Amino acid sequence: MRELWPHKRNTILVIHDDQSTRDRIVETLDTEGFMGIPAESGEDAMHYLQSGGAARVILLDERADWTEFRRAQQHDPKLADIPVMAISPLRGPSAMHAPRERVDVATLVMIVRHLCGSSSTVAALRARR
Repeated sequence: MRELWPHKRNTILVIHDDQSTRDRIVETLDTEGFMGIPAESGEDAMHYLQSGGAARVILLDERADWTEFRRAQQHDPKLADIPVMAISPLRGPSAMHAPRERVDVATLVMIVRHLCGSSSTVAALRARR
């Protein structure tokens, strides 16, 4: 985890148990103008978020305690509206956005751009209820 909790508009939390994959995704996101925040597990990610860390989108690997993390995230009103994308195929309805196959990093960046643009729309719609 990075030392300071960023509060940037395009902060992307990357939860992946493989360090080289996690680092490659974070580096690519940083190069593309996002702030990639690495987390090795769902527990690390939840600690980051509950300690005041920001995330516009969460990229979640299915092997990184994803069921526990998603359950906790969905039950926390401060975190429930953050879009989550599975970055490896998932079975079941846990992730809001799940590719059918593993995605390459260029495709991942394109999807993140879309999610960053649409998450404010989702929040605005929910606020009107």
